[in-house]
Amino acid sequence: MHLLKVPSPRLLIATALLSAALPASAEIVDIQFGDSRRIAHDIKVPAGKIAEACGRMAVGSTVQWRFSSSVALDFNIHYHEGSKVVYPVKQDGTAASDGDLEVVVGEAYCWMWTNRSSGATSVRLELSR
Repeated sequence: MHLLKVPSPRLLIATALLSAALPASAEIVDIQFGDSRRIAHDIKVPAGKIAEACGRMAVGSTVQWRFSSSVALDFNIHYHEGSKVVYPVKQDGTAASDGDLEVVVGEAYCWMWTNRSSGATSVRLELSR
């Protein structure tokens, strides 16, 4: 007779909490202006997932940005200073937005969307410098 070992309730709860805390990225787009002053990307954001467009920005530069989606998404622009995350822009439940990002720290900046809806969507991101 074979006995199956059942995981402890604590292990099951810890696994569930860890899984919920770490949303898997749907797509990560590498932002590279190169010689171009304008770039555009269509980015897929599956239901319950995130997507990001990230690229290194030079101190003192300005990036004009805008995005649109058919679904309201949580949106932010962020960068990392060591273990700290800094959010120059943070908006919840928006399907479109735009603005100017004044780059104050020479880091990789990420435009990030979280799709909390039950259906997939896409985001049209346009950046110019």
